[in-house]
Amino acid sequence: EAAIAYVDRIHRQGASLESLCVELLAPTARRLGQMWETDDRDIAEVTLGLLRLHRALRHMSPCAGEEPASCDVPAPRALLVPAPGEDHRLGIAMVVEFFRRSGWVVDGDAPESLDDLRSLVRTQWFDVVGLSVSCTSRLDLLAECVGAVRHASRNRHVAILVGGQLFARSPELGATIDADMTVVDGLLAPTQAR
Repeated sequence: EAAIAYVDRIHRQGASLESLCVELLAPTARRLGQMWETDDRDIAEVTLGLLRLHRALRHMSPCAGEEPASCDVPAPRALLVPAPGEDHRLGIAMVVEFFRRSGWVVDGDAPESLDDLRSLVRTQWFDVVGLSVSCTSRLDLLAECVGAVRHASRNRHVAILVGGQLFARSPELGATIDADMTVVDGLLAPTQAR
């Protein structure tokens, strides 16, 4: 409750969701990761901290799950998910909110397996599919996901974006897995996707 109250207070003082994500939640998540890597905190403490960050993000996003107001042009649709089996989800949850606030209809429910991902893009139309991984050891899986999406998608012209901490450090890796675009700044992702 203290964390929610703190975020509320900063928000009431004029901070946007985007600035809270970029300047508060993301650095806090990175700090938790550092504390785990240096054994200053155990996995249970880090997990609880990340759960609280997710809760704060959901609290700031009362419109999550709502579709944009209807207009003459249908809203673009995006699937933004971590690669199957990926544990790092806070960053992509923030990007989901950025897309929603930019007028996109977004599905952010992470598939459990590559088959689940194929089924999702086969049964629903997406203009954009964004995939995230956190480490180089998962690049082969990500390349397999990109190929699976291209092959199974209802939209034969689907745009595939890749992002995450790994690509922020090494954006050139996106070209090695046949992605249409590498996203290094989640705030800019909705504009880049359009």
